Amino acid sequence: MTTDHATGDPAELQREIERLRAQLAATTEEAERYRKAAYALLRERVPYTSPTEAELKDMLDGPRGRPFGELLDELERGGGS
Repeated sequence: MTTDHATGDPAELQREIERLRAQLAATTEEAERYRKAAYALLRERVPYTSPTEAELKDMLDGPRGRPFGELLDELERGGGS
């Protein structure tokens, strides 16, 4: 529907608002169904496992075993890796 809403009839504008609200509700509901299905599929394909101690250390230490804070300090000083 293409209507010039600036000069439109108030009743027509109200109907358009209601149509858009219904469309938004339907789209939101559909998106939620897809989100749930995607997460269910992800859990089925890649079940969550807790990180190992070595993985946690890697995450905390950053690349090449250097602490993340040290890398940030180096970047702030303008140095490269």
